[in-house]
Amino acid sequence: MNLARMLFRDLRPLLVMQTLLAVATVVLTWVFWNGVTDGIAGDLRVQAVWAIFLVPGWLVSARWTGRRCSFLSRYFAAAVSSLGIHSTLGVIASSLGWRLATYQIVFLLFLLFVIIDRARRLRKDSGRMPVTQSWSLPTMGIIAGIIVFSVSVYRVSRSNDIGQFVLQQQDMVAEDSLSVSAIGMKGMGVDEAMPRWNAHLWHMLPCLMADAAGVPVDQTLRIYAPIPLAATALLVFWYVVSQLSRTRRAPWITMLAMFGPVLLWYRNYTAFNYSFRLTNTFLLDKDVCLFVLIPAVALLAYRWIRGSRHSLWPLLFLAPAIVKFHPMTAVYLVMLCPWVALLSAKATFGCLRRVAAISVASVLLFVVVLLLGDAQSHHDQIREIVDIDFVDHQSGRPLHYWTGLYAGLQDNGLELDTTQWVGETFSLKASVISGDALLLTLHGAWLLLTFRLISKNRSSNAIRQWLAASYTIAALWLLWFASRFVLTAAPHLSGGVERLHWFAFLPGLVAVSCSLSWIVNGWLAEHHRPFVHRFAMSAVLVLILVSCVFYSMRRRSPLTGLRGVNSLLDFDLPYLKQRAEDASTKSLDDTLAKTRPEYLKHDDVVLYVDAKENESYWWIKQGIFWSDSYAEAFALHHRGDAFLRDREHFYAILDRVALQESSKQSIDLSEWLAEKQVTLLVDFRGGADDYFESLLTATSIPGQRLREGVWRIGERPN
Repeated sequence: MNLARMLFRDLRPLLVMQTLLAVATVVLTWVFWNGVTDGIAGDLRVQAVWAIFLVPGWLVSARWTGRRCSFLSRYFAAAVSSLGIHSTLGVIASSLGWRLATYQIVFLLFLLFVIIDRARRLRKDSGRMPVTQSWSLPTMGIIAGIIVFSVSVYRVSRSNDIGQFVLQQQDMVAEDSLSVSAIGMKGMGVDEAMPRWNAHLWHMLPCLMADAAGVPVDQTLRIYAPIPLAATALLVFWYVVSQLSRTRRAPWITMLAMFGPVLLWYRNYTAFNYSFRLTNTFLLDKDVCLFVLIPAVALLAYRWIRGSRHSLWPLLFLAPAIVKFHPMTAVYLVMLCPWVALLSAKATFGCLRRVAAISVASVLLFVVVLLLGDAQSHHDQIREIVDIDFVDHQSGRPLHYWTGLYAGLQDNGLELDTTQWVGETFSLKASVISGDALLLTLHGAWLLLTFRLISKNRSSNAIRQWLAASYTIAALWLLWFASRFVLTAAPHLSGGVERLHWFAFLPGLVAVSCSLSWIVNGWLAEHHRPFVHRFAMSAVLVLILVSCVFYSMRRRSPLTGLRGVNSLLDFDLPYLKQRAEDASTKSLDDTLAKTRPEYLKHDDVVLYVDAKENESYWWIKQGIFWSDSYAEAFALHHRGDAFLRDREHFYAILDRVALQESSKQSIDLSEWLAEKQVTLLVDFRGGADDYFESLLTATSIPGQRLREGVWRIGERPN
């Protein structure tokens, strides 16, 4: 009994944290989001599963956090350990073709082993100080602010790009498999997954959570999982920034640096700036890497370089995640190596040796990613189909792909967020840096850190912070300058180059926090510090609370009435209302099997042409083609001209090209539909029935209208 009590005492801080999050979710959802979700059952189920996911990490982390540590330190260690456990199990599960239940059983067996091991250690250490100290008032303020922000902002979270992976995740759950799904590619004539889908260890996790919680995976992704994952991600991110900037005694400084670019001095509503990415769902691999995985690796590397032996093991444990969460992770880590070295290194042989080891390891991981080929490849094929699409557009047909893909085409007539053609030169816009609220603030922080050095504060720590900030700014502008040579020579690389500046998010926050800390602790009189810190912490919490409450009420924040104050949440309001309407139509009973249309037979072959053609599972599962530039490039790589013929016929129907009964194109379409054995035409856009009727008449194909926008062909009506 005493042993069980000690285990509970050890787990109590984690359980309290997750309980507070669940209570806040229920209360704030009931007050502000009533009717948006299907009760609270989905929230409670998914959050319970997430808490269980963190438990083994919490217990394991005690081995490398030390006997005495704060709650936030232990929580950081627990999250990092859990990611390491999942990435290791995920690699094994995917390579061996495990089912979801197999993974869950192995995970529970590992949890049992960890509980036994932790109980043994607690018995051995009985009577000594507890591992986790009591929560302090500042810690409670940090947790309260992040919980309120998480529930309010991620209740119906923006999910930029997550639609690319929903079909794959739905298919993995439907097939009860953790191997990467090739859904949709068979309809393209290719029977394997795109390379980009192979880096799917993070996207595997929502499948496991949805299956364990009994919640449809698409709802897990868009409604229920974003809140608990956001709370964990933001706490981890706050902890890393506070540790690297040494603002532990003034937690409000890190809070202000993190949320200020979102709530106070926000500048630009594009998917390429810090504010937008921080408030995007953490169910997307690129965002969890930016704000959890990369910062965690940076902090662990910083500590190991400075002599913490315990930080090496979690670093090694995270290697599978670095390789298999997102292909760009290794690129950002290589770019961060000089920054970590400047921030942490001392002029000792041991320290320099560890810096060299970290640098070599980062380069090796980058090489591994390149050799695996998980990054989206076939750039030449992407460029070819984009060229074809743009030529068709000039003859009056619409563009079919993401606007950024046309950036490399000179004189494209499109205004893009990140790149531009000036004469014969293609380069990044300077606004990629100057238009980002955080990166712009970084420059002001660098000036303050420079002034600190000039004012005779030349401690080794101050010099390291200045050097690290100087490297970040130099790397940013060198990237901008070099882009004109790289992109002019290889315009198709713009999709990767335009987001390389994301490496500076963590260094930027550290520099801003350091400069604010110097102002507060250096310029204010000693007897004013406690008052200033208490007042500032309260002000930051009020800022978060007021902004979140008004956002939840779908109203503009009153703070933005002040001149110069801008909040991303205000700009997001029109999109928020649409997301809330979409979420209100969801029910926990909307399982994948129940959403299958009753008129869809198991042997049907579907030609689905609609505005959201890549978001409807059943149509893509049984379809012959779908509009996606990356999938099309992969198919073009494998099939060549035969694929281009398929593409021409599909887009002729998608764009409703006018048909003449005797035209060669009509005959080709008839032969093509017969060749592909299409039995169902589906298009829910306005005017679809009239077009299908004219198409079938022109091609002499028998057809029968089943419902609006749905026609069965190849069978004569009764």
